[in-house]
Amino acid sequence: MKKILSLLLVIALCVSVCASVMAADNYVPSIGDKQEPEIVPDGDVIADIVEIPSDTVVDDITTHDACLIITSVATAQAGTNNIPPEAKEILLDVYEKLVDGSMKIPYDKVGKDPSTMEIRELFDISLICQDHNKLLGDPNNTLRVKFDLGVKAGDEVYAMIYVDGEWKVVRACENNGDGTVTVKLDELCPIVFVVEAKTPPAQTGDANRDTLAIYGGLLAVSLVAIVALFVVYRKKAAKE
Repeated sequence: MKKILSLLLVIALCVSVCASVMAADNYVPSIGDKQEPEIVPDGDVIADIVEIPSDTVVDDITTHDACLIITSVATAQAGTNNIPPEAKEILLDVYEKLVDGSMKIPYDKVGKDPSTMEIRELFDISLICQDHNKLLGDPNNTLRVKFDLGVKAGDEVYAMIYVDGEWKVVRACENNGDGTVTVKLDELCPIVFVVEAKTPPAQTGDANRDTLAIYGGLLAVSLVAIVALFVVYRKKAAKE
């Protein structure tokens, strides 16, 4: 009986390891712990609304306007700023889905292999002033803002926004070579910045199926072993 109990413990351990592996596949590195990145201002100007394609400045958003709200996942969870409730709900929903694996970043839209990429930043951008929102609502205009992401000069940085249930590549995303990245956004919503993974994340897709096959096989073998052991034990007990 002790042998059977030991084998049951082994099977339980296998199930635990399998669950851990699947959790690792869905892990999004540290984005839930980060604070929002700093905006790099130009004087008191923190963002511009510019006309496409001339880049003519239509209007400035300044520190005095206090209407451009940047919200990290951690800040949204803590409820310590004035992000609009709907924007907060969407941001947290996106985060949860990325963590549990029910949502994937479509890296193919930037021509990248998902197994080589990771999310560096996830946060929400909202404008809470009506006049600026009206200007940005003009399809001829876009918002230009510079963030300090601490990226290296040679890093390839890509950005996508989550609009109407879909990830879309931003109009422009430029690594300025000094740790900052400038983006142009046609809509304000959750945004991710993605980079080449420093430590490549666990594979997904076919690799997940391979992992399941391995652990599924291990569990099947263990089950067969316990049945065989039980039969042997019963026969031995009957003889005694």
